[in-house]
Amino acid sequence: MPPQLRSRLSAAGFSLVLTAGGTEVTRFGNITVTKAVDGLGTSGICTSQLSFETPAPFNAYRAAPVVLTGVSGVGKYYIDSRSQSGGVVTVTCLDRMAFSDEDFPYASIDSSVPKNVPINTVMDLIVRTVGELTGWGGIPSWLTSISRTELQETCSDILTKISEACCGVFYITDEQNLQFLPYGNTSGQVNADVHTALDVGCEFTATGIKCTDGDGNVITRGDASRKYDSICIASELITDSGCEEIWGRAENYTHAAYSCQRCRLDGIPPTGGTVNFAGSGIMRAGSVTASISKAGIFAEVSNPEPSDSEIGMRGRNLRESDSKVRYGRSGAMMFTKYQGVVMVDGEEKVNSG
Repeated sequence: MPPQLRSRLSAAGFSLVLTAGGTEVTRFGNITVTKAVDGLGTSGICTSQLSFETPAPFNAYRAAPVVLTGVSGVGKYYIDSRSQSGGVVTVTCLDRMAFSDEDFPYASIDSSVPKNVPINTVMDLIVRTVGELTGWGGIPSWLTSISRTELQETCSDILTKISEACCGVFYITDEQNLQFLPYGNTSGQVNADVHTALDVGCEFTATGIKCTDGDGNVITRGDASRKYDSICIASELITDSGCEEIWGRAENYTHAAYSCQRCRLDGIPPTGGTVNFAGSGIMRAGSVTASISKAGIFAEVSNPEPSDSEIGMRGRNLRESDSKVRYGRSGAMMFTKYQGVVMVDGEEKVNSG
């Protein structure tokens, strides 16, 4: 048996117990938990993953629930796949969001329900279809209904539409709640008492928001004249009050990109949560890959760059990077041109792009 596989796992401050299908897995190791929010976190549904290794044979039934107790921030998962090599089975599990690919039960909406279906009805049906959820929450109060024409899709498609209109992401909480996390908000915090240096990138604070509704009407707040500085939403569901509510969040929020190669955590941060890095401040945990062992919880944590494709954003990022990029020269300056980036150190000029 590989040495990393142990009978349970113990560490300072916690002892781990793993069950699959209600049966305790007596020997396991190499536990990894991954949580991630795509981009700025302005839309999407987030699925968390847990993987572990255990000696063969591993006979848990298909899609069996997997529960790891003894560490905070780890909810219920379900077996998605398993592979075997050298007498060791690697098991990959996903949280309940993976079940949202089921078709929305459109036929269950009878004629007594209005053309614009109340959001409570829509979400209750999604929760029932996905199954094993305790409820839902977090959707802004301005979104009161959804047209029937928007509901003949999968539950995940509908959740994505709602997230795009409301500017945020859906995730599953540790308590099995289908939760909406609005852009600019956070879902909780953990601490990192030791960590490697943070590699800090660019920041993004929206100067405005531009919303286009289903009739092609354009609604703006703030200064939305520049795409790379703005949040842009095109949705059948967006309204003037929705644009106002989203702008109220966005104008006071700064998305800061960074990465931390390794840190020790006291728990797994919730999707879209934050990490308090000792001596370095509190940062949003856009992406977390955590390894859990008898030595503790060690993770790679990051928050992605604001954009990877817009020409305007690229130019803005380059201008902001002046004080962050090292070229091995003191007193170097940088400015942008349409054909690329020009570096000037007072004596020579270097073109890039």
